[in-house]
Amino acid sequence: MQLVKIILATLVLAVSARSIAQAGTKVMASAPAVVSIPGPHTIYCDIANIGDQSAAVTIEIMNFAGGVVSGPHVVTVAPSTAESEYSSDMLAAWCRFTVDGSTRDLRATAIYENGTHYTMSLPAY
Repeated sequence: MQLVKIILATLVLAVSARSIAQAGTKVMASAPAVVSIPGPHTIYCDIANIGDQSAAVTIEIMNFAGGVVSGPHVVTVAPSTAESEYSSDMLAAWCRFTVDGSTRDLRATAIYENGTHYTMSLPAY
């Protein structure tokens, strides 16, 4: 009986710790890249929700100095949908996604295109 109590207590602690770890604000960010070289580009900051719960997200496009170039774009990403913000500003360098809660079911990326085709995609973690 004592062993059962210990196992149950351990499970309760594990579930509680996971809930606490998911609470609060989390930030996902892509690596920076120069948008204006070798010519004008557009950066797209895309986030998809693969879970079954809606997620409150703020999307911002940042410059190398950490300043906001575009946004904040505040959205609720419903399950199995995606949201996006874009900018052609020459100072745009990376994407910041601020999430209210867990990022476990969210996938985000910065996509760069030069007017004709996509030139790179950098995941956000």
